[in-house]
Amino acid sequence: HVRPGGVEVAGVVRATDHAAEPPTGFARNDYSRRQAFNADNSRFIVYAYNGAWHLYDANTLAHLRVLNGPAGDAEPQWHPTDPTKLYYLPTNGGTRLFQLDVN
Repeated sequence: HVRPGGVEVAGVVRATDHAAEPPTGFARNDYSRRQAFNADNSRFIVYAYNGAWHLYDANTLAHLRVLNGPAGDAEPQWHPTDPTKLYYLPTNGGTRLFQLDVN
């Protein structure tokens, strides 16, 4: 937001609490150029220490579940307009592209 005088400020919000909820260890966006949020900014994904991908509610920051499908280096990408669809690659590479409905 912008403060009086035109100075822009940015806030930081902690979205995960590894001491109280999954995942244990670290949880982070795996790559700065990969969008963590879906098309309508209602969900986001994080990568965990054990290679699992976790789904969160972006409005409440609630941990929803571990995603069934993508793991490790799956390079997940949200569908550009459908907030329920996530695309990912097989673990350790490959030429197939998988689609996951996160609802």
